[in-house]
Amino acid sequence: MIRLIKCEILKIFKKISFRVLLLIILISSFLTCYISYKKVDNKYNQYPIIEMADKRNLTDDYNKLATNINKINSKSNIKLNKIIDNGVTLLIFSSIIIIIISSSILGNEINKKSIKELLTKPYKRSKILISKYLVVYIITFLLSLLIFVSYVIFTSILTKINIFNLKDYMIFNKSIISVSYVIKYLIKYVINSIPIYFLSTFTIFLTTFIKNQKAIIPFNSVLFIMSPVILNFFLSIKFKYIIYTFIPYLDFSIFKDIYSIYLLNIEYNVNFNIFLGIIILLTYSLFFIIISIKIFNKKDFY
Repeated sequence: MIRLIKCEILKIFKKISFRVLLLIILISSFLTCYISYKKVDNKYNQYPIIEMADKRNLTDDYNKLATNINKINSKSNIKLNKIIDNGVTLLIFSSIIIIIISSSILGNEINKKSIKELLTKPYKRSKILISKYLVVYIITFLLSLLIFVSYVIFTSILTKINIFNLKDYMIFNKSIISVSYVIKYLIKYVINSIPIYFLSTFTIFLTTFIKNQKAIIPFNSVLFIMSPVILNFFLSIKFKYIIYTFIPYLDFSIFKDIYSIYLLNIEYNVNFNIFLGIIILLTYSLFFIIISIKIFNKKDFY
């Protein structure tokens, strides 16, 4: 299977379109960083303290969190934080790219019938499909890493601050701790990239049984972009079980505003949070991988 993975990765990197894509990512990273550097200021919006007698427990938890965040903001370089935060939005751009790559990595072989030749080689079908998943995960990791490293470097150059030696603050176990600036934002990038891995899994899953491969890319792209709207719609009609599907968690940037999430949980009496999202995405990913292997093993490509 290692040989399958190596061949697939080499095939992708040899494509001129992929190399151009890497260049576009670097240019986008620089432009996002430059615009953020020019536009953002050093002010921060203080999280308000909420008074709600009927929701005292929830209110107290929120107020403690808001107080800690305000303390962090008062100590941190707010402008630098905002610049780095804007870099996380580049992951949204990479999500669409990963959907396209995930759709083509198996879909093109099915459409061009080259999958038949691959199936004649001494590899189990399950290993062939798993290798496709692993290749997409590796590409996702490399693109996310490229975005993170390039953005941190560009930020250091523009702000003239050595971010790699800088300390910042974060909340851990309800306490404020000092951490490396790079580590803090690396954690944020890793967490926000989890939905991208799921999108790649879901895309390959769809390519195993949907004949119209061209429909998968727009379908997943629209689903990804419209996921917050879909969440609000289902909650508005009192369908709370929507938070146990993967749809609300396709974009973790919605959790950036803890105040809005807090009010949403109170209004609809749900426990919508990023940790639940991680568990759900991992569970659905495993489910889709298992089902796709079963479909792929039984599918007639001849």
